[in-house]
Amino acid sequence: MAIIVTIIGIICAIAFIPGIREDEEMKERRAIIDAKKRDSFFKTLVFALKQKNFMVFVFISLCNFISVILIQASISYWNAWILGYPKDYEIFPLLVFIITGVLGVPVWYRLGTKYGSVRMFIVSNLIFGFGLFAFLFISDLLFTLILFAIGGLALGGSKTLEIVVFSDVIDEAMIKSGKRQEGIYNGIRIFIICLSIIAQVVLFAIVHTATNYIPGKPGIVDQPSEALFGIRLLIGGIPAVVMLFGTFLFWKIYDITPEKSIALKKQLYQLNL
Repeated sequence: MAIIVTIIGIICAIAFIPGIREDEEMKERRAIIDAKKRDSFFKTLVFALKQKNFMVFVFISLCNFISVILIQASISYWNAWILGYPKDYEIFPLLVFIITGVLGVPVWYRLGTKYGSVRMFIVSNLIFGFGLFAFLFISDLLFTLILFAIGGLALGGSKTLEIVVFSDVIDEAMIKSGKRQEGIYNGIRIFIICLSIIAQVVLFAIVHTATNYIPGKPGIVDQPSEALFGIRLLIGGIPAVVMLFGTFLFWKIYDITPEKSIALKKQLYQLNL
């Protein structure tokens, strides 16, 4: 496994080089930016927390990560207690999830270019959220694989298009502050997203305790019906509600349109940012 991951990592790192190489113009612009006086981290943090587009983007990213972590952490429970398959079968939903996510990237990229990145970002998150509700009803491997395929495809779109959305959010913040501090903004986003790990632990503790889940192996332990419903909630119901709530808030609050995005980029060049 380590060898395979290393090989894939090296290939991806080499493929990144042409895209991240800075030309002379970018180097000169970076030198000008670095020469300017920077605000403290806490001052930038307070300023960032007041930016509604940045905060609603961070919130939907948090909802996305909470949903994904809940699903990943619930696969073992789903496979053992709902599907009733040996542990080796857990890999199949994950493989489908990853493969469809990768295959969907160019499709979502084209859709985002044609219909707008923000619109397709919302659509992909809606598909992801609504699709999760089906876990409340299905109980077989075939439909599980189908749902993971749909979820992977939708999540691939969300992850592809959120990069474009985040760049617009950063552009707006930089224009308002007059300074280029995308590193701090990304750090704030990552810190808040990491709260998803805490959310997963807390939700597992609450739901499994409330539904009387009994630790053990299938065949040795019999789970009560409420515990099986709790597993369905953790892999489907709760992630769906979290994802749809985050998408709804994003749709209501986020206001950077394609026209505004173009205007922001023009202002960046005028401000030499």
